[in-house]
Amino acid sequence: MALFKKSAADRAAELQKLRADIAAETERLAPLEAERKAALLDGDDKTLNELEAKITVAQNTIARMREREPILEAAREQAAVDEAEIAKQAEIAQAELVRQAAEAHMKKYPQLAQEIAQILSEVAAAEAYIQRVNKKHEARVAAPGQSFRYDAGDHHEETVARWYWPDGNPASKELQSSEGRAPDKPKARQVIYGFGRDAEIRTDEPQLKTRTVRVTDRDSRRLDPLGSLVSLPRFAIDESDLWNADIYAAKRRDDAAVIDALLSGKKAKAA
Repeated sequence: MALFKKSAADRAAELQKLRADIAAETERLAPLEAERKAALLDGDDKTLNELEAKITVAQNTIARMREREPILEAAREQAAVDEAEIAKQAEIAQAELVRQAAEAHMKKYPQLAQEIAQILSEVAAAEAYIQRVNKKHEARVAAPGQSFRYDAGDHHEETVARWYWPDGNPASKELQSSEGRAPDKPKARQVIYGFGRDAEIRTDEPQLKTRTVRVTDRDSRRLDPLGSLVSLPRFAIDESDLWNADIYAAKRRDDAAVIDALLSGKKAKAA
């Protein structure tokens, strides 16, 4: 009894060898049958008996191998099914381990999210304070926490051109059509191809190639308060978000207590 199951690859190798053995035994049987026919004509009983014994052994061997072939094929298929199931269960177990690790990691989220929400709340109050001062004194103090973004769809397409050598290397800088002209054509170059006596000097002419690129319009860039873009959700159904655009709007007010806390915190760090 086998102490371990053979793999699908092992069974496939056995099946391949079995089929090769069947072909070899069948090939060996053909001349034995030809000799028997000849012995029927001119041979004696002893020769016939010997030949027929060999033929019987060969035929029985081939019959057993052919009988074994579908059994071995079924074993190979079952081994493949078993291996696929083992791999599936291992992957599922790995996914469970990943879930457990991620859940342990997520335990850090509430505290970190509260810290971020606190920062965004203070920045929102600072924005309102700076806006009031700027309006009162016609000043231009920059607002903190601004985030660059582009409006979707504010793009256009342009054609760019560039000269290339026959070997594919660029021969000029890429130039956009907005410049109003194609890049100047470089002068042809002489290149040595081959080595020794087989070397020859050829003249390479640059080739102009164009392509279309998608360009973001400069006017589409805009500044948005970071607090209006951030979302910090809670994961429990009965709890509210830690931060969203509505909370930002509510926190964006000129709060003297928050401003004093910000200033005192800055001085404390500096000290």
